[in-house]
Amino acid sequence: MESTNNNSAFIPPYEQIFNELTGFYIHLHASLEEAIRLSLKYFNEDMKVPIDNFFLNDHIRFHTKRLLSQKGNIDLEEIYSPIDLLNNGLAGVCFGYSIRVRKAYDGYLPILSSESMELYCSQQLSFNIKDDGILHPVKRPNVMFIWDMTNDYILKPLYLCCPDKAERHKIISVYYYEKLPHPAEIIKVNREKPTEVKDVDIKPEENIERENDQNSDNQWGQNQTS
Repeated sequence: MESTNNNSAFIPPYEQIFNELTGFYIHLHASLEEAIRLSLKYFNEDMKVPIDNFFLNDHIRFHTKRLLSQKGNIDLEEIYSPIDLLNNGLAGVCFGYSIRVRKAYDGYLPILSSESMELYCSQQLSFNIKDDGILHPVKRPNVMFIWDMTNDYILKPLYLCCPDKAERHKIISVYYYEKLPHPAEIIKVNREKPTEVKDVDIKPEENIERENDQNSDNQWGQNQTS
């Protein structure tokens, strides 16, 4: 499903978008993992009833929304303030990007169930919702984070999608659909990056002793003339 849109020149490369949204992605991943844990606890421990997968997804969305609205331990310049989309995941704006968080459908891109999602995935609908109720345009492309679980309810690797064109009930082309590394890998790489070492003026020991003697003589001379 490669892009067929003539506006592709205005879409930043995947690496740029991911670099700018790395902090948000780490926060999202942690929020989803915790949301899954809390949702399973509701069925297994609180209610002690069999898991209802349809309700489970709504439960996960509820907790994810709540957790995403908190900074936690992630140093984010801007809090992602999500809003509910009925059966459509979460929507919000972070770092200038209009973002949708959606669960995968049958292991791939979700089914589009509304005209607004069709426009969004065709890069024709993009806005920021402020507290004043005014819609403020966003100048960056619409992107989607796609998540899913294994049969054992373990979070699978997330995907970053920049949609291109869509028709009702399906996305027909994307600019890219990239599997994202686990946050632990990102943190490990950042820790292993070499730090910049400033040049140090290393002098032979005899030169240091000579300079110390000169400094002592100068200080002594100043004391004599004062």
